[in-house]
Amino acid sequence: MAHLGKAALTLRNRGDLKAAITEFRFTVRVERVLLSGTGPRACLPKTGGSTAITANYDVDFSALRDRGAPVTVVLDGSYDLASGEVERVMFTIGGIGSPDPSLYLVDVEFREGAEKELIPAGSVAFLGPVDAASDYLTGLHALARSDATPCDDDLIRDVDRIAARADDLSPEAERLKT
Repeated sequence: MAHLGKAALTLRNRGDLKAAITEFRFTVRVERVLLSGTGPRACLPKTGGSTAITANYDVDFSALRDRGAPVTVVLDGSYDLASGEVERVMFTIGGIGSPDPSLYLVDVEFREGAEKELIPAGSVAFLGPVDAASDYLTGLHALARSDATPCDDDLIRDVDRIAARADDLSPEAERLKT
């Protein structure tokens, strides 16, 4: 099972009482396979406080293989954050079945206690699966240096659009811009 990587979510409790997080919710809004036609022909344009991890969770997006985006994964449980504390929670994003390098836009939300409304934590763009991303980026950067490389304008627009919609980019997704 391929995975996208790890996402750290920093939580801050500004209240006077302990906050009980009862649910984390991850939604893959967009999945864009980065291969053009039968191979990596596309080129992308060249552009030029510490906290401890206090919990680890696995997020399984295997339903993405069958249904495509959007797919939502809900992690129920209990995570307590003391008043005035700032902590980071680590999530391993996995279950992606495609071996092809793809760009994913993932929204993250959480629920405090029995509240009906979810609290948005932001969105992040990931390049995955991890084992294919490095090779893809290496090949892409080598092709981008070649004047003979044909570019896929639709891919460039899609990557720019996804990156603009994300609050944060994974290091691999950031490398798509360099």
